[in-house]
Amino acid sequence: HYRRNNESFQSWRKRSYSLTRLACYLHSIGKPAFIAPFCTLELKPREEATLASDLGPWMHNLVEYKRALGYKYLTERIILKQFDTFLVINGYTGIELTQQMVMAWEILPKGESVNTRACKTSAVRNLGLFMGANGGKAFVSPYSTRPEKTIPYVFSTAALIAFFNTLDNYKFPRHWMRLVYPVYYRLLYATGLREAEACAIERENLDFETKRILILNAKGNKDRYVYFADDVATMLYLYDQKMDGFFPCRRWLFVGVRSPQNMLPPVSVWK
Repeated sequence: HYRRNNESFQSWRKRSYSLTRLACYLHSIGKPAFIAPFCTLELKPREEATLASDLGPWMHNLVEYKRALGYKYLTERIILKQFDTFLVINGYTGIELTQQMVMAWEILPKGESVNTRACKTSAVRNLGLFMGANGGKAFVSPYSTRPEKTIPYVFSTAALIAFFNTLDNYKFPRHWMRLVYPVYYRLLYATGLREAEACAIERENLDFETKRILILNAKGNKDRYVYFADDVATMLYLYDQKMDGFFPCRRWLFVGVRSPQNMLPPVSVWK
């Protein structure tokens, strides 16, 4: 699993992936096999794309300001880069955020959802507000493109029983997911955790003595403790013991479907 001297990244990745798939197959037929708990190669963090338009410095300052307040501002940074590219391609210049720029950006392209357009217009609107509050000239759109919030669906007792019974009896492609998903959704129901927060729980942050979970880098880039009841503690302990038999020394409480050495991807629980 370790990368050899002078071995290319692609070669190491193919070899490691093949070995992992073999171990997963052996587990699926009931044979003992060790699966590496995590990737041993430390990759450099991906650099953010450079902002090339005349409004690039304003966008950069907005991102730095938001991150100084504790926001991750990752998605918004991507959207601002898209807006930056939009300005360059369409020949918009100058250090003023004009009405023409904003109105052209707010046009809904074919095939783009209303929610996506709302996120994009919101990012540019925040840019305009930031520029106006700091001595810049900017047009702030008076129109709201954000769709109305849907009313949350509340499960009845019968619906909850049917939901968990389906999870307990569903035949997942990977045998370990028969353990992961039922416990994952029960933990959400019992604690009120966000989906991504539960996916990112590390085993070392699970304390059975105090019955609490340390949640790192949550909303607002803050950490907090979430406590759970005795029956949840028993459920998590039994689950962790069974999973430890499949993947010893794993890092994450809930492992992934395709890559058991990685955490459960949030996108897999949103579908």
